[in-house]
Amino acid sequence: MNKSGTKIEIENINTSGHVSQVDSVKYHDMKNALLQVIPKSSPGLTHKEIMEKILPHISPSLFPTGQKRGWWP
Repeated sequence: MNKSGTKIEIENINTSGHVSQVDSVKYHDMKNALLQVIPKSSPGLTHKEIMEKILPHISPSLFPTGQKRGWWP
């Protein structure tokens, strides 16, 4: 895995062409957590439900007490 502090570019799916730089370690940790909790079939989850369900799956050293789990560049 990449070192903390290394940035990667991500594109906003809601705004074509809008690119942000985010910490690659936090990105991969969050991606793995999301893939564990988001159901593969309908009805899916609300944003609030996702933010609650990912807590046990994110690194406490990267997201202490779940802080900044909604936005973490």
